Formats: sequence, structure tokens, C-alpha cells
Amino acid sequence: MMFAVTDTGINVSSSEMADIVQIFFVEENAVSETYFTKYDGGIRLGLRICKELCELMGSRMIVRSDSGKGTIFEFSLTFGLLETELEEEPDLDREYKILIAEDHPINQKILARLLAKDGYTSEVANNGAEAVRMIVSGSYDAVLMDLEMPILSGMDATRRVREMEAERGMTKMLPIIGVSGNSREEYMPKCLKAGMQGYITKPYVHQDIFDALAQCLRPRRVV
Repeated sequence: MMFAVTDTGINVSSSEMADIVQIFFVEENAVSETYFTKYDGGIRLGLRICKELCELMGSRMIVRSDSGKGTIFEFSLTFGLLETELEEEPDLDREYKILIAEDHPINQKILARLLAKDGYTSEVANNGAEAVRMIVSGSYDAVLMDLEMPILSGMDATRRVREMEAERGMTKMLPIIGVSGNSREEYMPKCLKAGMQGYITKPYVHQDIFDALAQCLRPRRVV
């Protein structure tokens, strides 16, 4: 990659090119005494430092100067490819299966219908303990986990799932999204601390479910 910095001030004559890489200076007779004293200070080591930095990075600084036009300082650097994660949209051709952990029958039906609209298949767990058992024995792409369920709460169920994943040495965590009618701000950090990747408050709409799942299920690839 080529970099160029243009200085529209006093130009540098060809005879000064050798000196500029040692200590950058400005001809006294080209500027006023005030300018030289205030802005130059008799040091002007900036370009020497820049030159050495370029050399440390395997490059060299080129100086081009034209009378009355100023000076251009150029250098080029070579960069390697950086490994990073690029987000992609979910693979719509693939069938995703979502576990609905919800104890209320009406909410179970609502979530199942919303998921079906986006092409997801779903199964239902009626409480947290049942959700853990189904996760252990089944295969799901994500979980919509209600926080207030009998026998085992959604947070406790999530903690057990994370403990199980750690015991098995699993490097990829099952996406778990908390669902609750409690919209208090302190609930979000608690859900994240328990191991959830997202949080949806009731009453939710179709877009809430879609966005939360799209965020969790979006595959990642390293380039």
C-alpha cells in the first residue's frame, strides 16, 4: 500500500535531499526569524524519525520536491492478510430446529407459529428440567428459553447446559435466547452471565424472534 503526504510549504532543493534524511531543516534565509525560532526550534527531527520507522517496517521514504509547489513524502508498506470472522446471512436452504422452552400452552403455540413463518421447525419443553433433558438427548440449533418456568428456571437450565458443554469439552455453545415478561434492565446482564446469547421481552413480535435467531444462527467463517 502506497502512502503519500504533501507539504505545501517551503520546497527542498536537490542539494538538501541527503541532509533531509539525517535532520530535517529549513533554510534560514527562506523564512523569517520568528518562524524559524517558533516553529523550527533548530531540531526538526520528525522526518528522521519517520525515515527510521519506515525502515523498521521494511520500507524506505522517498522525498520529491518542486520549487514553489512544496514537497511530497512517499513510502509503501506490505500488509499480510488478517484472519477475521466475517458474518454471513443464515443458510436459508438448511432446516433449523429450535427448542421452545415455555410452560404456557398459548405462548408455546404463538412461538411455534412465528418460527414456522420463517421456515424453522420446533419442539416444545414444558419446563427447565425437561429442556435440559431434551438438549442433552436431542439436536437443536437454538433454544428460546423462558426465564420463569416450574421445576427449573430458564437461567438455571441454561447454567446446567453450559456446565454440560464444558464437561464434554464442547467448543461451540448452543445458542440460548432468554424470553421473559420482565423488562427490567438488570435482567439482561443476569441472562448473559448465566450463559445466554440474547434476551427478548414479552410481548414480542415476529421481528423480535427473527432478529434474535438470525443473530445467533448466522454462520461465521475465517478468511
